[in-house]
Amino acid sequence: MCIDVLCAYLRIPYEPAVDSPWYHDEESEVRLSITTVISDHLRPGAPVSWQGHEFNFLRAVLRSADFADIQVTGGRLLFSLARFRGGWTSFDGMHVSGGEVWFGGAEFDGARVTFENAEFSGGRVQFDGAAFTGGEVTFRGARFTGGEVDLSKVSTDDYTTPPVFDQWPAPPPGLLLPNA
Repeated sequence: MCIDVLCAYLRIPYEPAVDSPWYHDEESEVRLSITTVISDHLRPGAPVSWQGHEFNFLRAVLRSADFADIQVTGGRLLFSLARFRGGWTSFDGMHVSGGEVWFGGAEFDGARVTFENAEFSGGRVQFDGAAFTGGEVTFRGARFTGGEVDLSKVSTDDYTTPPVFDQWPAPPPGLLLPNA
């Protein structure tokens, strides 16, 4: 029940004040606090683990969030139609070894969203219909050792500011890119 209430709050419509200093306004602070509570329960060593549950962030507006070092071993994180507007959302060090993470239809516009040093060893991370039209999305140092990270169904019209990956001769197995 706690998970549902916290996620429901993040789904309340919200337009961040784009001119606020440090990309924070009062509402952004509340949302950052909520995502911190959720993340704390998804990190290794959490006194109470929330692994295996569903987190519904459908249409959430995230200006700042710290999902760094969370583990996804089961369950689902649904960021479908979420909007990442300004600010910084970190998935750095995230480890997906099971379960599903959905970014279908999410908008990455004007924000910094980082998956640096994340590891994808199982499960599925899906970006169907996501829009990468501004800001910076990075996967520097990410390891793709299993599972699937699928960006193949992102429209070229919505891929004007593509995510940054390390340089490889070919994408690693399990990483599916548009037009690849």
